[in-house]
Amino acid sequence: MQYQLPGNFYKNVIFALLVLIFTSGCARHKGLTKVKPEPERSAYNWYNDAMQELVSHDYDKAVHSFTLLIEQHTGTIYAKKALLRIGDTYFKQEEYRSAKAAFQEFLKRYPGSSLSGHAKFMMGYSDFRMRYDYKHSQENAQAAASELIGFITDYPQSSYKLKAENMLSVLINQLEKHELYVTRFYLSIDKPTAAMIRLNYLDNRYDVDNLKDITRYYRIQALIKLKKYKQAKSLLDMFPKNNIYYKRLRAVKRLNAKRF
Repeated sequence: MQYQLPGNFYKNVIFALLVLIFTSGCARHKGLTKVKPEPERSAYNWYNDAMQELVSHDYDKAVHSFTLLIEQHTGTIYAKKALLRIGDTYFKQEEYRSAKAAFQEFLKRYPGSSLSGHAKFMMGYSDFRMRYDYKHSQENAQAAASELIGFITDYPQSSYKLKAENMLSVLINQLEKHELYVTRFYLSIDKPTAAMIRLNYLDNRYDVDNLKDITRYYRIQALIKLKKYKQAKSLLDMFPKNNIYYKRLRAVKRLNAKRF
């Protein structure tokens, strides 16, 4: 049986070579791989051909051409643009981790560039696309939120601002749902102290006015499990009598006990 390499193997190799080129300043690296030397061409021609390949959705060739441009013309304006376009190309291929790495490298090398706003926005966008749903790890969602907040702060006039704000709203909603999900989990396994910690984190981290009923509902449940009945009763009295959470809680036997 012939073994086939994963589809993204060559993309990752190309990008690894690109990073090595940047970090060492050398055009070739002995011992890495034997690549047939490409003919020297002008930066303009490499860039123009690579952009045509990108527009034509020939993404692997585009990355190859952008990479060779950087190799042959390091330090030029075209090499700077090529690094940014490598990130854009990976993003179009849904290779978001590689895309983010390219945008990070761009910001590291050209922090004051007029194109830095695009790179910073796309870093956040890449993490946004890599996020899991609210029931799983929120590492990428948190990273995306942080990056987009930084982008909106640093580039308030950017044409990407509205899209960044919309994504940030989605992320905050997801992160809030995650905290509530974890809170419910801790209550379900009789870990009320852990549930209270998550609720406190939610209160301190986010604007929870739209969640005040549900967070109060879970807080009361945690307090009951902790046998802090007076505090639970005080929070319960804050609900209107026709509130759905008030009705649910009153249906719990322990809430009708004299000690409560």
